[in-house]
Amino acid sequence: DVSRDDDVDYARRTGMAVGVQRPQAASSAEEQHGRKRWTPEEDALLLQIVETHGPRHWNQIASHLEGRTGQQARLRYKNYLRSCTEISNRRLF
Repeated sequence: DVSRDDDVDYARRTGMAVGVQRPQAASSAEEQHGRKRWTPEEDALLLQIVETHGPRHWNQIASHLEGRTGQQARLRYKNYLRSCTEISNRRLF
């Protein structure tokens, strides 16, 4: 059986016992790199938190966003959300 031979070969290379399940590959390129797309809900929450606390202390801000780091929050705000809100504010006045 070819798959059994593959399992034995894998076990020899990794030091794992034969029959132990191999680790599953990530289902997408984003998951492989630990990335996920920002949702509109996360954007709204990030804007609300920054409005309340100001654009500083990004790790503290990220603690309110599950699965996000301070750097991710800062980059999302500075590269995308800040410019969108500035444009919206200009249109209001």
